[in-house]
Amino acid sequence: MSTTKRIKALNKSGSALLYTLLCIAMLSVITMGLAGISMTQSKISRDYYDSTKLLYVARAGMTRALSELARDSSWPSTSPYVGTLPFGGQTASYSITVTPAAGNSNNTYKVWEVTSSASLGNSNRTVRAIIESEALTKYVMFTDSAMWLWGRSETSDSYNGPIHTNKYFGFWGKPEFDSPLTSSNKDDSYYNSEKRKYTQDEYVTYDPSLFYHYVFGYSYDEPIASTGSNNFYFAGGQPEKYLSTNTTSQEANATYIIAGNATVTFLDAGGVEVVTESGTQIYSTDKVTLYINGTVQVSGTVNGEVTLACSDEVYITDNLVYSDKTLDVLAIVAEGNIMLYTEPEDIRDIEINAMLYSLNGNFSVNRFYEGAPRGVLYLYGGVFQKNQGGIGKCDTWTGELEHGYSKNFVLDPRFLSRPPDNIPVTGRIRIKAWRDNVAPLYIN
Repeated sequence: MSTTKRIKALNKSGSALLYTLLCIAMLSVITMGLAGISMTQSKISRDYYDSTKLLYVARAGMTRALSELARDSSWPSTSPYVGTLPFGGQTASYSITVTPAAGNSNNTYKVWEVTSSASLGNSNRTVRAIIESEALTKYVMFTDSAMWLWGRSETSDSYNGPIHTNKYFGFWGKPEFDSPLTSSNKDDSYYNSEKRKYTQDEYVTYDPSLFYHYVFGYSYDEPIASTGSNNFYFAGGQPEKYLSTNTTSQEANATYIIAGNATVTFLDAGGVEVVTESGTQIYSTDKVTLYINGTVQVSGTVNGEVTLACSDEVYITDNLVYSDKTLDVLAIVAEGNIMLYTEPEDIRDIEINAMLYSLNGNFSVNRFYEGAPRGVLYLYGGVFQKNQGGIGKCDTWTGELEHGYSKNFVLDPRFLSRPPDNIPVTGRIRIKAWRDNVAPLYIN
């Protein structure tokens, strides 16, 4: 073979070897890359698994905080509280820090910021929550008794906001609503709570949207959404809500305590005039709780933030309104009845701006069953009562108002996020907002 042919053969062999080496190198790089990816994915999966385990541990710590704070609002006695939890053959630990809001010590409504940090080995995870006392301020009307509501197509009554009864609803004439209605069906002879079954006449249903009393039949009396509303639904068989039966907490947290029956007049320029047998006194309305041992007559224009509580009954004798509906606050808490005390001959509309709590009685109108129709009762706030009180009386067949007032009740939305001071609370607490690690707070 000539020298030239030998060189060409060697060149071909060398090229093939070079190509082979390059392929092997590329395969090695790809193999190492895939191995690295696999190791990374394995680590990510392991870290995710560990992090998920720690999330449950941190949530267990938060559950512990919820339980303890419901029992003792000043828990824990020392901070942070440290606990352990067996988990997957290992022992995880959690550390709970509770920061109470300013003013918790003299307010029935309490707020805490709670942090629960979990650790397992070298891994950690933290959850934070805003926890609050459960208040009933999301309802425009609440009763602990049965509640009967008539069709809006026949009457001029309207309710803007959720409504709840611990017993049952009775409906007549397809009443219309723009917000949810719920009932607990306590003491309802038609309701079997163990089987969640409702038996009324020949009808048997397991549908919570039919857990109510009708007058003529489901098809005639079923509540419906008002025109343009997408927020309405009805559901029976829901959890019962607790309403306090006394004003002990309001008295304990009161800014001022007044003995004897009193006439209370809120002044346009601010402050409140209180007249008793002992004389006349002007009190501040700058975030105060005023407690009266006796009955109360009240009217005027509220300029400030006031909770007015009493051991007996409250009589609202005239318009009771805010100077500014975006700033002023009034809650009235009575162990007895709350009554709009106008006369049947007094024909005019009345406006009340307040959250009204009648703990053992009702909210009603004086002699609502007499005289000509008086007008419209405009309520901006909410009504919470042991029993449903009489506001007006309608003709049984036509639904037209015969006596008293028609109702226009509108929920004050400000109290969804921050209730008035020293209102009755249910004794339960709830998570208002939470976040996981550095994620933003989620409102619940």
